[in-house]
Amino acid sequence: MKKRILSIILCAALIFTSVAVCASAVTVGSGLAALRAQWKRDVGPSVNGVKHEYSYFVPDCDPDKSCPLVVFLAGAGEGSSSGQELRANDFAYWSSEEYQARATGGNGMYLLIIKANEPVYFDSCPLEPLFQTVKSFVDKYDNIDRNRITVFGWCLGASGAKRLALAHPEFFSGLAFFSPMTSLNAEECETLKNTRVWLFSSYLDVYSFYPINNGATWRNLKRNTADKSNIRSTTSLIAPRVTYFLSHHTWRIAERDYEPSAQAQYIFLRTVDGSGKSVSPDGVIAFMTDRKGFTPDTPDEPDIPENPEIPTSTDAPEVSTDTDTPEVSTNTDAPEVTTNTDAPEVSTNTDAPVSTSTDAPEVTTGTDAPADTPTGTDAPASSGGGE
Repeated sequence: MKKRILSIILCAALIFTSVAVCASAVTVGSGLAALRAQWKRDVGPSVNGVKHEYSYFVPDCDPDKSCPLVVFLAGAGEGSSSGQELRANDFAYWSSEEYQARATGGNGMYLLIIKANEPVYFDSCPLEPLFQTVKSFVDKYDNIDRNRITVFGWCLGASGAKRLALAHPEFFSGLAFFSPMTSLNAEECETLKNTRVWLFSSYLDVYSFYPINNGATWRNLKRNTADKSNIRSTTSLIAPRVTYFLSHHTWRIAERDYEPSAQAQYIFLRTVDGSGKSVSPDGVIAFMTDRKGFTPDTPDEPDIPENPEIPTSTDAPEVSTDTDTPEVSTNTDAPEVTTNTDAPEVSTNTDAPVSTSTDAPEVTTGTDAPADTPTGTDAPASSGGGE
């Protein structure tokens, strides 16, 4: 009887807990105010007197499973006051129960929106305090997947995202560029060849001029990426409908993760991969939280493996210090080189056949020279006239 009562109590407790968990989950339908209420605020470390405030969301996930991290850098005006970096956009939707489930791996995702210290924006702020804000946040949570950290930036925030990704390509696995006020040249795209990149552009954007910004970046990306399926470009003629006169807010479609209601705000919307093939995105979250193609270059994993064929022993036959080696000898009795003064080749003996005697038959200076070389006055041949 006691066991039955105990079982009933345990079952009731489990049912109550399940209901409580479901009731505490914040859904898209709860609205942005309820979603933003889940977020917390903190400040990054001070580096040379500079530090950044930020808003962040910690997922209700399995601590034994890894989760990706998405970092957001906002544009001008969204860092004008504390908390404005969260209120000025709708990326709080990503903290909803539905959007959290869309992260690759299904274990949710960490979210971090950093505030610019306006009037200094992300395109010109000191880079190290910005990076240390991200790194210190990562260090707090062991289950953040270090191979799935992506950075999003729109308008001037895109400039900051570019600077972070280029300075630390081994740290950031993905980069999302929304209506940037900058571009990536060929050398920079080579640096990011293993980084997952998604560009968002409007042809009639009055701030971000497509031909010299995302248009130029897209050409360079296609030439230098290691995997053409790892990059995407989304373009539209006008975006979105609520800001026709600007056509600048291309990040609105990402805030709602490519849902039909968001797509309806764009005209002539199209997405292609690096090969030029049209793709039907299953969402920004699923693509950007995937680690595919990312190969971080970490100093803990050397590129050159140990070579077992290189000996470290002093007895190695290739190199010897033995003084008795036959190749090189210091023996003074070696037959090749001798200093013997009796050598027949060169002699200083005064009895040598070469003589300086005046009796030598070959050359004479005497007056009794033979007749064939006369020098006297009695020579048979006359120098006078004929008979």
